[in-house]
Amino acid sequence: MSTSGRGHAALLAGWVDDAAVFPPGSSPLPQAWRDHRALRAGRYAGLLGPLLIGTSMAPGLVELLTGADGPAVAEEPTALAVVARPGTRVEELLEAVDLLRGCPALRLVGVELAEPAPADLDRVLDLAHRLGAGTAVELSRDAPASAFEALAERAVRGGRADEAGSPDHPPVLAKLRTQATAGSPPPTPGELARFLVRAYRAGLPVKLTGGLHRAVRHGTGADAEHGCLNVLVAAGELGRGADPDLDALVRILELRAPEPLVGAVQGWTPQDGDAARTLFRSFGCCGVLDPIGDLADLGLLTAPGLP
Repeated sequence: MSTSGRGHAALLAGWVDDAAVFPPGSSPLPQAWRDHRALRAGRYAGLLGPLLIGTSMAPGLVELLTGADGPAVAEEPTALAVVARPGTRVEELLEAVDLLRGCPALRLVGVELAEPAPADLDRVLDLAHRLGAGTAVELSRDAPASAFEALAERAVRGGRADEAGSPDHPPVLAKLRTQATAGSPPPTPGELARFLVRAYRAGLPVKLTGGLHRAVRHGTGADAEHGCLNVLVAAGELGRGADPDLDALVRILELRAPEPLVGAVQGWTPQDGDAARTLFRSFGCCGVLDPIGDLADLGLLTAPGLP
């Protein structure tokens, strides 16, 4: 490939957030903590993003880590993001953040919430900015362009815009749920493509959550699931800076053969890879080794340090 010194390890660094406690994995919190720490010590540690927990899990995690019988804590605090799922009051999120930030075993790097009222969003953005944590705001699959523009405008206020990943300017991301829900199937390739285009045009990076269990699109009918590699390649196409071609993005998201996707990534320059990851920052997965295993099988994890 032509990534001259960058390698796939750097391209995919911090890409897969550990959502083991969320369905369908639903791992008990103590087990999720132990498994995450083991992954942090393993060969794919560089690909991992933070451990994700729900707001209601914050007291249990702090008790687990500070109790007399709690596990040994590593010298390096563990990166963590706290998620307020749809219907959660913003006060619950703020209380969880306040509790978690006081635990020396943890480093709070992100907060996530779903379509908050503007005043609530400003409260969370201000707190996250002071803590140096990113903020992912879940939008609906059919959110209009104006919703992305409004989020981008709020991100800029008070110097809260993302500036090349600077820790002094933590990112504000548009988040999309890519799994099936009780009321609807996963977003279609067209819906996902429109979401990516609207985020790109608003200057917002994207986080996806749920349903990205494999590298390449799979499944049948309305329940077919997206592939994380499909989305990465689509993000790379957008990152080239040309006028977005929605039909071309849909075709990429619909691909079920890995070869064109692998070939695209292998042909990227470092700038291409940076552009793709600038847009598609991360995705949450309840079984992080599933997509990572696919990427390894496809030969995309052969950089030094990832044998």
